[in-house]
Amino acid sequence: SPYHVAQYARQFLENTLRRGFTTVRDAGGADFGLAQAIAEGLIQGPRLFYSGKALSQTGGHGDSRLP
Repeated sequence: SPYHVAQYARQFLENTLRRGFTTVRDAGGADFGLAQAIAEGLIQGPRLFYSGKALSQTGGHGDSRLP
């Protein structure tokens, strides 16, 4: 469920910050809502920088469209 995923992500981000990582980059597929929640102080976590959707050739590993 979305609630379960959000709680898992919150705990993961807090643990990442506790381990000393203050900034995290993601090269594709991340949720911009997590960065917004951290920026608004709703949850604790490192600064998140996302590239947006991953680039891939048609039918490649990053192509999220169904055949």
